[in-house]
Amino acid sequence: GGGGGGGKATTKVVKKGKDGKAVTHRTLKIAEVEAERLERKKVLMKAAREVLGQVRKHKFSWVFASAVDPIALHIPDYFDIIKFPMDFGTIKEKLDRKHVYSGPVEFCEDMRLVFDNCSNYNTAESDAGLMGNTLRASFEEAWLHHRMEEKIAEEEMLRAHEDETIRQTPNDPIEEEVLEESDKIKEVNRQLADVQKQLAEFQAKQNQMGRLQGGGYGGGGGGGG
Repeated sequence: GGGGGGGKATTKVVKKGKDGKAVTHRTLKIAEVEAERLERKKVLMKAAREVLGQVRKHKFSWVFASAVDPIALHIPDYFDIIKFPMDFGTIKEKLDRKHVYSGPVEFCEDMRLVFDNCSNYNTAESDAGLMGNTLRASFEEAWLHHRMEEKIAEEEMLRAHEDETIRQTPNDPIEEEVLEESDKIKEVNRQLADVQKQLAEFQAKQNQMGRLQGGGYGGGGGGGG
């Protein structure tokens, strides 16, 4: 058969993900963006954790360390006035559970809720009211010190840019070059190897029989190809 012309024949097939669905340029870009966003979120939430840590070091922080117990504190009307209770312990738990907060904005809302609840239930002159306002100032200072507003604005700009990039990325399937009929070639090679093995075994048997018959001389006349 005339020798094949150099390069091996290849064909294009659609690349598929683990779920068996076609991988497109856009789905690949989305996966890449999501991985980067996750890394950035880790950095932002670490900063939020540091802000909480700073506030919890304050001498008044024990007041908001855990959920308000209206019975122990003899304030039976607390839940009539405060509809969304919040405390530092709950916030820390939400931070520890990784994916509860979508980002630092939600963390900030919870922190401010602690102080809003305090000022809504207590008068500004009361001990609790004074402590709440002092801690609110401590939180806002820590929030500012860690440049959280700048970081949040930066993240929003990055996300808007990424969303635009995703929109502009074509949704065509990604194609891969593969050797044409590679499975068939493998099968033919396997069959060929089997035939060669059988032939070798057959020749070995022939030689053995020839030696037995001819007293070890003359072999089996090695089949003249």
